[in-house]
Amino acid sequence: MMILRRTFSFAAVLVALATGAHAQQQRTIYDHSGKAISRSVTDTQGTTVTYDAGTGRAVTRETRDGTIYSAQSGRTLGKAVRGKR
Repeated sequence: MMILRRTFSFAAVLVALATGAHAQQQRTIYDHSGKAISRSVTDTQGTTVTYDAGTGRAVTRETRDGTIYSAQSGRTLGKAVRGKR
């Protein structure tokens, strides 16, 4: 019985760690009337992909260093500025 409890506890810890490692941050952007216009998802690597809310297609991809790329062509669109200017 003691071995079964330890195995179960160990399995529960592994499941908790695995779910935390795959957590994503999601955000929805709304216009002035309250309609969703885009959604963005940031993965555990820090890459943010923004999707058009109407079509569901990826529009941009932003890497951890702030470089923004077109999701369709892969071309660099610019650099995000955060913090003090």
